[in-house]
Amino acid sequence: MKKFIFICSIFLFLSLNLNTIPSFASPAQKTFSQGIYRLKDLNLLPNVAYTAQNVSPTEVFLIIFDGSKVIQQSIRLEGNSIRYVLRPMKEDFNFVVLGNGQLVFTPTSITP
Repeated sequence: MKKFIFICSIFLFLSLNLNTIPSFASPAQKTFSQGIYRLKDLNLLPNVAYTAQNVSPTEVFLIIFDGSKVIQQSIRLEGNSIRYVLRPMKEDFNFVVLGNGQLVFTPTSITP
């Protein structure tokens, strides 16, 4: 009788684990405030286009430098701004965020 209960409990355990439903939840958006960041710090992938959005009511200024310290892009984001498309960046790019606002970076969805 013990063997029967043991075998049934193993089959029950396996059957409950085989029918898992994958859930696709969007990752929590991470906001970035005033500071100097690298591409790795922001968890962004190189050679991918991203958008930047100011989700706070105060103004923010974003400056993007390449590895040679040359400004590649600079954007002034008003409070609660629209999404601004950034150019694809390389691994050695640095970001400077000035102001008391909060920036959110999201990948752009390009449809062919």
